[in-house]
Amino acid sequence: MKKIICIMLTLATVLAVAACAREEAPMEPVTVEGSAAADARFYPVKVTFRVEEVLSGEEAYDALWEDNPDMDPPGDGQEYFMARLQITYDGGDLDELFFGKNVASQGEYALFFQKPGWEDRSETFRDSVYSVMLKKGDTASAIAVFLGEKENPQPLTFTGFGKTVTLWERK
Repeated sequence: MKKIICIMLTLATVLAVAACAREEAPMEPVTVEGSAAADARFYPVKVTFRVEEVLSGEEAYDALWEDNPDMDPPGDGQEYFMARLQITYDGGDLDELFFGKNVASQGEYALFFQKPGWEDRSETFRDSVYSVMLKKGDTASAIAVFLGEKENPQPLTFTGFGKTVTLWERK
């Protein structure tokens, strides 16, 4: 009987670890077709986002600290969240597409990544999503970084090209 209980506990532990791994698993690629603002005009664009890796808590802090040892540690009850994204400019009417952050009052000009209620810290890292410049057909890898409350898990979203899409969410 003790062997059966031990095996059941081991199996429950393995299943719990597998569930955590699935919870952090990337989502399918997300393609956004919309309009990008340039030279006071709008141009059609098509971009695909793929979440390559998601880190949170101490694992995210340790990975980020290597790039920016001056970063503040998270406060009590807080954690860092980092998503490594693969961004592809599939096509459109612009030769180059820049992902500079723009939290504009007019939605069609907005371009930003967000975890609602979390502070966006992406711009403080050299491979930030906000430093990406792509030519048609090019792909770049970049990170989105946020600091927020552990008890407030939120999806990672992208707002830009007149759309808002979910790139990742805890399952």
